[in-house]
Amino acid sequence: MLLALLLVLLLTSCADPAADPQAALNRYAEIAERGGELSEVLTHSALIQARASSELMQSLGYTQRGRAKFEIWSASNSLISGCLDLSDLEIIDRQGAFLSAGQRRSAFIATITPDNQISQFEVSQERC
Repeated sequence: MLLALLLVLLLTSCADPAADPQAALNRYAEIAERGGELSEVLTHSALIQARASSELMQSLGYTQRGRAKFEIWSASNSLISGCLDLSDLEIIDRQGAFLSAGQRRSAFIATITPDNQISQFEVSQERC
């Protein structure tokens, strides 16, 4: 009996952890806030788009202060939908002026890989 229990524990500890979409989205927000390496949590088209946005912000002399928040509405396999909340995020130009971010809450869809990376991320014009 004890051997069977140990075998089950060993097998479950070796299994790949299930993707945790909320953790991936929170990690993305954290890395974006501190200007870290986006490839830690993004891949494929999501990484390409995020790097392009980051390069544009840098070329314009803009900085970000604060963190985006994500609310998941539904998660089915690897497809996630929810609300992106930018209420706590500010964009500042070279002169230190705060820029209007426009719509603060928008619907999004994302695809999460089995290793908990965001491979696709799209924000819609739909408010939430």
